[in-house]
Amino acid sequence: SDVAVRTIRRGRWKLNVSANGDCELYDLQDDPDEMRNATGDTGREQTIGRLFDRLREWQQEMDDTVALPHPLEH
Repeated sequence: SDVAVRTIRRGRWKLNVSANGDCELYDLQDDPDEMRNATGDTGREQTIGRLFDRLREWQQEMDDTVALPHPLEH
């Protein structure tokens, strides 16, 4: 089954959020091959929150109605 995923990249950070609640955060500067999901790293909550807020803004601008759960609220 296909699960909707949305991705945002800002500077060194890339955030993937899927409709089923999965979340991936990559530091493209230190991990350009995206081998290590940094979602659970200490101190990354602000980065995740900022990226997710911007992703939601983009969804509104594009009339994208895919419901994405907040990565920090589950």
